[in-house]
Amino acid sequence: MGAMTAIALGAGIMGATSSVMQGNQAKLEYEQQSRAYQMQQAGYNEQADLLEIEIAALDQKKVLEGSRYARQRRRVEGTVIARTAKSGFKLSGSPLTVLLDDLSQLELDESIGQFNIEMEKFNVRGEQYQLRSGAIASGSSAASARSSGKLATKVGYTNAFSSLLSTGAYLKSRMPIEK
Repeated sequence: MGAMTAIALGAGIMGATSSVMQGNQAKLEYEQQSRAYQMQQAGYNEQADLLEIEIAALDQKKVLEGSRYARQRRRVEGTVIARTAKSGFKLSGSPLTVLLDDLSQLELDESIGQFNIEMEKFNVRGEQYQLRSGAIASGSSAASARSSGKLATKVGYTNAFSSLLSTGAYLKSRMPIEK
C-alpha cells in the first residue's frame, strides 16, 4: 500500500467517523430540545390544572352569593312585614308593592352577580384552553425534535457509508488494472 493510498484510506475513515459523530451530536441536541419542550408541556398542563381550583372556588363563590342573597331577601321581607304590622296596616297595597319591588331588585342583583361569576368562569376556562393548546403544541414540538434526532443519526450513518463508498471507489480507481 502506497502513501497516497494510506492517506486516502485514512481520510475516508476520518470522514465517515466525522459523519457518524455529527449525526450523534445532532441527535443529542434534538433530545435536549425535546426534553425542554416536554418540561414546557408539563408546565402548561400544571398551570391549566391549577385553574381547576380557581373554577371550583368560583362555584363555591356562586353558592355563597346565593346564600347571602337568600338571607338578604328574608331580612327585607321581615323588615317590611314588621313595619307594616307595627303601623297597623295589612300587607297589601303600598307595603306589598314596596316588598315586591325590594325583592325584585334583590333578585335582579343576584342574577347579575351569578352572571358575573359565570363570566369569570368562562374567562378562566378560556385561559385554561390556551394553556392546554400550548401544552399540545409543546408536545408536538417535542415529538418533532425526537424524530429529527433519529433522522440526524440516520443521516450521519448514511453520510459515513457514502464516504466509505467514495473512498473505496477512489482506491479501486487507483489500483493497477490486471491483464
